Amino acid sequence: MASTYSSILSVQTVIIAPATTFGLTLFVAGFYALLFGLSTYFLCKRRNIFQKKLQLAWTTTVFFISNLGAIARASSYIIDATVVYQAVQTQDFGPLNAYTSNGSSQTIIIALTYVCYILANCIADAILIHRCYVLYTSRKAVLFPLVFISFATNSVIATGMKLKGQTSGLRQSANWDIFVHGYELQIGYYCANAAVNGMLTLILAGRIWWLGRESRATQFQAQAIDQRYQFFATVIVESGMLYPMTLVAHVVLTQKVDTIGVPIDLTPIAILMAVSYHFSLILRDFKRGLGHRTNVD
Repeated sequence: MASTYSSILSVQTVIIAPATTFGLTLFVAGFYALLFGLSTYFLCKRRNIFQKKLQLAWTTTVFFISNLGAIARASSYIIDATVVYQAVQTQDFGPLNAYTSNGSSQTIIIALTYVCYILANCIADAILIHRCYVLYTSRKAVLFPLVFISFATNSVIATGMKLKGQTSGLRQSANWDIFVHGYELQIGYYCANAAVNGMLTLILAGRIWWLGRESRATQFQAQAIDQRYQFFATVIVESGMLYPMTLVAHVVLTQKVDTIGVPIDLTPIAILMAVSYHFSLILRDFKRGLGHRTNVD
C-alpha cells in the first residue's frame, strides 16, 4: 500500500505543483495590490470623475473578493502537501484517505474559492456590461442580452460546483460519475467564459473605435481626438484579453497535465485576472487624462 502511494504521490505533485501555484499566486496578488492602491489613490484624488462612488465600490469589492478566493485556493495546496507529507512520513494513509474522500476543511476551502470566483466574475462582467450600456446610449436592447449571457455563463459553474460538492465518497462509482460531470461543466465554463469576456471586450473596444471615427467629421481637431479614442480602444483590448487568455491556458494545463508532468493550477490566477481589466483601465485612463470624460468612461 505504501509503495503504491509513493509511486502516485510524486515530487511534482506533492512539492513542485503547490509551491509553484502558491508562489505564482502571491506574485500576481502582490502586483494587483499595487494596482489597487494606485487606482484607489487616483479615484480619490481626482474630481469630476464619472460615477466616482460606483467605481470606488466596484474597485474595492472586486479586490477583496478576488484576493480572498485566490489565496484560499492557493493555500489549499499547501494544506494538501502537509497532509500528504505526514502520511508518507508516518506511513499511515488513513488520515489521507479521509481527507481526500470526505474532508470538510477541503470542501469549505473549495466552496469559498468558487463562491469568490463567481462573485468576482459577475462584478467584472457588470463593469464591462455597464460600460457597453453607457457607450451605446443606454439602450436596453444592448443591456438585456449581455446580462442574460453573463447570467447563463455563471450559472454553468455554479451548477458544476454544486454537483462536485454533492460527492462526498468518490470511491463509489455513482458519486464519481457526478463528480466527473461537474468537472466537465467547470471546464466548459472556462471556455464559455473566455468567449463571453472576449466578446464583451471587442464590443466595447469596437464601439469606442467607431465613436472615434465619427468624431473626425463632427469635431474640431478631429485627428487628435480620434487618436485618443484609438488609444482607449487599444487599452481595452490589451487589458480585456488577459483574462480570456488565462482561462484558455488554464484549460490547456488542466487537460494536458499528463503530458506536462506538473499539475499547475491557474484557478487563483484566473480569479485575479478576472478583475485585472478594471484596475489597468483606471490607471491608463488617468495617464492620458481621460478620467473625467463621461462620453468614453
